[in-house]
Amino acid sequence: MSVTTQPLEPPHGCTWRRFLEAHAAAHGGWTALTDLLIHRARGLVELPEDPQSIERGLRRLAGRGNAPGGQYGRWALRFLGVPTPLMQTARWMGQYHSRFSDLPASMCEAQLWLWDRPPICESRAAPWIHLGLASVAMRRGREDGARARLARALPLVDEDEQARVEALLLAARLASAGPLGDVLPDPLRELSRAELLARVEALGRRK
Repeated sequence: MSVTTQPLEPPHGCTWRRFLEAHAAAHGGWTALTDLLIHRARGLVELPEDPQSIERGLRRLAGRGNAPGGQYGRWALRFLGVPTPLMQTARWMGQYHSRFSDLPASMCEAQLWLWDRPPICESRAAPWIHLGLASVAMRRGREDGARARLARALPLVDEDEQARVEALLLAARLASAGPLGDVLPDPLRELSRAELLARVEALGRRK
């Protein structure tokens, strides 16, 4: 399993402005970003007819901080996705063996809480934040908290094999401390730590 490399510094939180400005920078500005949204959403949802109205909607969304994004937030997440640098940062914070975990647990937890809110908590990056908070809970000896976060991550990892591997590794670590109960879905619930690790190895061989 590859480990995402990032500078050893706090990544701070992700607001709608940071999310959208990353997209605008990657695609050539707000007008180009608006055109991209229109192109990807065409025939799937009903957008305003005037592109300038859509651009204004995106700019209003950028001013919402970490509040729920409403309709434009749902469109942005569905049709634009998480910008690559932000997804990489979320993955870095969620991986147990990344340099992020070298930071003090209190600092890791504070940073992860800043990302456990819109837009990231509503996006495909969300499982990485849950996994990161689960790892911090384990470092602090809060096994119930770690199980709760793992339970929130597991339903979200099916489309991200790296996240699935990380979740199984975390489950194996938790299993060594005691039964996982109903944290794991039915097909995995009765597996031992060794069997969970075997699943991880099998996923690695598929890559």
